[in-house]
Amino acid sequence: MDKEVNGLMKRITVFGSTKEEIHLGCQALSDGLEYLIRKTYGNNVAIQHISHRFLSTHFNDSMFVAKANRKTSVFRKQITCQIVKDRSYKTWKKSVEELYANDVFLKLTILNSDVVVINVEGTLHHESLLGHQMLAVGAVAVKLGKPVYWINVSVEKDNQDILKHALKGASCIAVREKRSFQYLKQLGVSSKLTFDTAVLARFSKNKSDLESILPAEPFCLFTGSNVKNIDLLEHVKVIEAFRLQALYLPLGLNDFNDLKLLKEHNIPHINFGEVNFQDILNLIKRSEFVISGRHHLNVFSILAAKPFVAHRSNTWKIEGVLDMLDLDYNFDSDLASRISKLQENYHKLELSLEKKADSFIKIALKSLEY
Repeated sequence: MDKEVNGLMKRITVFGSTKEEIHLGCQALSDGLEYLIRKTYGNNVAIQHISHRFLSTHFNDSMFVAKANRKTSVFRKQITCQIVKDRSYKTWKKSVEELYANDVFLKLTILNSDVVVINVEGTLHHESLLGHQMLAVGAVAVKLGKPVYWINVSVEKDNQDILKHALKGASCIAVREKRSFQYLKQLGVSSKLTFDTAVLARFSKNKSDLESILPAEPFCLFTGSNVKNIDLLEHVKVIEAFRLQALYLPLGLNDFNDLKLLKEHNIPHINFGEVNFQDILNLIKRSEFVISGRHHLNVFSILAAKPFVAHRSNTWKIEGVLDMLDLDYNFDSDLASRISKLQENYHKLELSLEKKADSFIKIALKSLEY
């Protein structure tokens, strides 16, 4: 792969970037992604980040249609207009044409790039608007003749025709967990199984000063999930039954309401900003084990070789990682039983996670290869 263009600095544009998010997982992933870009193309690169929150009006307007509703009674006829979403393949193709024809910012950004990297994370699932725009950006970049690398891909239950159209012509599709890899394979989309670039982040190797935010007694680090049917207060009781202090860790803004609830019940917790991603592995190593419904906390636990109990999330990315670990998850089993099983196999799990972490780092480093 060429590291320079005519001897000049190579320009890399990352769409779907989460570099500016407060989420610890997003920060680590972005740090690891920048490391990977420089390792792949050399240090003489200019990296431009386009936020995953970017939404073009040229795309957005095309994905909604006006639907007339007619109600007729004996005395009158009433007509109302309702705006509904249209996620059909036909409408998506029209939206791609609108982007290509009218979004000058998008086209100039792509044309001024030597390489387009599209960072997916949790965007491509259940026909989300941002996910369909992300697919459209990829299609436009291919149409403009740019090499397109899809990275940190997780995808679930989306329009198959759109997926196959948008991913056609990509230089590489690097999928971060097994379930999404198998899903794309079933669709006939060629991809490769790698891992989340968070494992490539520059974590602190020095012992961190965390004493001011940690309990004096042994503790269990825990968090919630995007699936909001988890009773975190009940989790605290179960953890305490194992003679451990429960310590809640919010990863990002999705955890705000959970943090608020636990604060109201005086549950020990870590506040936003008290731990950065560089120190997260040192924190996890201090915990007896981890309970988590957050993909990146699970990834961090793997890197720290710390056994963890995983909860399901709003997509199958949790299951996809557990499949790569060859672990049973039994989400519907009671928490106490799952903790007991973890403790029975603790040393074996530690050794397995340590080996898997090394292999995940190696395959993550190949995410930008053809």
